[in-house]
Amino acid sequence: MKATELLKLGNARLNKFPQNDVRLLLAHCLNTGYAGVSLYSEDVPCYAEMRYKELITRRGTGLPVPYIIGETEFMGLKFFVSRYVLIPRQETEILVEEVIRIIKSFTVYRLPSTILDIGTGSGNIAVSLAKYLGNVKIVAVDVSKAALRIAEKNAKLNNVSDKIIFWHADILSDPFLQCLPVVNYDIIVSNPPYIKSSEISDLPLEVRFEPQHAVDGGADGMKFYEKIIPESRKLLKKNGWLALEIGHWHSQQVKKIMHRCDYDKIKVMNDYSGEERVIYGQNCN
Repeated sequence: MKATELLKLGNARLNKFPQNDVRLLLAHCLNTGYAGVSLYSEDVPCYAEMRYKELITRRGTGLPVPYIIGETEFMGLKFFVSRYVLIPRQETEILVEEVIRIIKSFTVYRLPSTILDIGTGSGNIAVSLAKYLGNVKIVAVDVSKAALRIAEKNAKLNNVSDKIIFWHADILSDPFLQCLPVVNYDIIVSNPPYIKSSEISDLPLEVRFEPQHAVDGGADGMKFYEKIIPESRKLLKKNGWLALEIGHWHSQQVKKIMHRCDYDKIKVMNDYSGEERVIYGQNCN
């Protein structure tokens, strides 16, 4: 069969899913890249056709494309993913871009910049910051050893292993602060779990394939913010910054905690859909 015929077949079977999913799966089987599918004029090899049909079937169960092909893109970089880690979202790029902007505004005064990434998962935040910033030292923490192994692969893939220390720790445990390899940071960044426990079963099917510990924010979705915000004050340098991804329904609650913990210059940023998605503030005391 031709590539165009296989695309039609895939779209017919996956008519409830985005059309670009079909093209991504075929590109993976042909090893052509997304744009290369349109240029593929020969008959698709039998092994690639059989593999493609198998992947179409898997996608039909709701399994996200990045888990099927084992990779995704974030900040223009390639990342390995598996069901041990949350799939990086485009909205999180807003958080990374804002952290880059903040760090570039003060690096002429303080070098190298020290960054703590809490709940690193695939390492998408830490690796992106290491890739697009010059003189930085990053500590990337996660409770999952399996996630850390993937994050380490992604650091190696993107040639930034020398800038990142990956650290296994539970941020909710009391001795968390005592176990970190660096004690003072210019920036602390986190995209913590923020879905209410009671709402996880109502999430879209695709999200329910992702690791529950990476989305479950406790009874009110605030469990991690209530820990991270006050604890970060003990780790940040004076005039250091805390930057967090948030669910838009949590912005006022998170802002109140930051005010209570004496953060200054607090700002909330919207995502591409106009929803509040990022909040950051400065440790001025």
